[in-house]
Amino acid sequence: MCLYKEGAKGGLGGSGAFVIPQENAFAYADSKGNPTRHLLTASLRAAVQLGFLHTDKDAAMRVIDIIVGYLPDLVRMPSLPQRPQLKNPLIQGIEVALKVDGKTMHEALM
Repeated sequence: MCLYKEGAKGGLGGSGAFVIPQENAFAYADSKGNPTRHLLTASLRAAVQLGFLHTDKDAAMRVIDIIVGYLPDLVRMPSLPQRPQLKNPLIQGIEVALKVDGKTMHEALM
């Protein structure tokens, strides 16, 4: 999960970004989905990293809401990109057809 503050021109408006790797998701909520102490301290650090003042408790609470809201998606997402599942898988290679006067004499897949 990557949190960043959108700027006026669509870019990063704060000091940077705050990233939560998938393997660290357990540190932010317990098995019942309740916030941990780590989430509370990390949300304040994230708000400061995003360019908010360390006294801005509203920003820290918004960060908590975002993390808690999207943490299930982070846990459920595949660790590696999935290959697209095609209904008709592509045949690898080159199809060659020998035609004489419009009649197909031979076809091959090379």
